[in-house]
Amino acid sequence: MFNAEDSTMMFIIFGTTTSADKTMDAIHEIRQIAGKQCFVSRMSAIVTDTKDLAESEVTVYVAIAVVLSAF
Repeated sequence: MFNAEDSTMMFIIFGTTTSADKTMDAIHEIRQIAGKQCFVSRMSAIVTDTKDLAESEVTVYVAIAVVLSAF
């Protein structure tokens, strides 16, 4: 941990790979515990955000594909 005034920077090393389910679950837990003022960076956070975004929009993509393939 690195402290400066009213901020704290933490360096977390995961024992699993970047895109492992345990790592992504840990990213979600860190964000829930720390709240909105927590910023998580590096590849594990990017992979987690990309996965969440893709899962939330998959129904839209399927609907667009169905409409386009019908013509």
